[in-house]
Amino acid sequence: MTLLLLLLSAGRATAQDAPPSPKWTGFHLGAEAGVAWASYDWNLNPNYFNTIGAWVLGSSAQQTASAAMAGGFLGYDWAVAPLGGGQALLGLELGARTGAGLVQNQPDPWFPASDTMQSQVNWMASATVRAGWAKDRFNLFAKAGWAGADVGFSLHDNGTGIAATLDKWVNGWTAGLGVDYRLVERVSVGVTWDYTELTASGLGMTCQSCGSGVGLGSPVVGTTIRLNALMARLTWHFGS
Repeated sequence: MTLLLLLLSAGRATAQDAPPSPKWTGFHLGAEAGVAWASYDWNLNPNYFNTIGAWVLGSSAQQTASAAMAGGFLGYDWAVAPLGGGQALLGLELGARTGAGLVQNQPDPWFPASDTMQSQVNWMASATVRAGWAKDRFNLFAKAGWAGADVGFSLHDNGTGIAATLDKWVNGWTAGLGVDYRLVERVSVGVTWDYTELTASGLGMTCQSCGSGVGLGSPVVGTTIRLNALMARLTWHFGS
């Protein structure tokens, strides 16, 4: 009997000493850093940079770039229902990232001996819905929603000094996957991968000296920009 009482007491003490499962609901705030890859597809009207008289040399151009990226995020998660021994979650997350390094400058495809073109993402923002599954110290999630970026594009005739520039906000969508691991009660580390696609058309470039008429004119462009990002994240959880 004494041995039985001792075993029961030890079991109760062990259960009381075991750390509680972390709560994944409520507000969270964090920072992230990683690497991103971008591809830029541009379509242009006949203009000063892609024509010889009435002859249009081409109407499309492509560039790629990769660089380090950093940013921050703020979100909130709700518990939906028990699932598979864990908890189904639904949340919202807002994020912003700098993409200043996603720049590519190279000869353009029409006059490569004299002209250059440059594409870049300056910074980007997102607002996503998250669906996740949390168990103990792990939280697996998927996300999707709106994304937008401040995008730059320029064409430069190095012989004459004539340049056309564009700096516009371009909207699109994003989707991704991620996992967080709770290090301590309020802090988790994790990794995310996401894909972003931005599209726009009819964007007029600024060119003071492009003139008008056959073989001249300011560029009007459309674009599709695709980005992949792999990010490490550090999150502070405020709790529900």
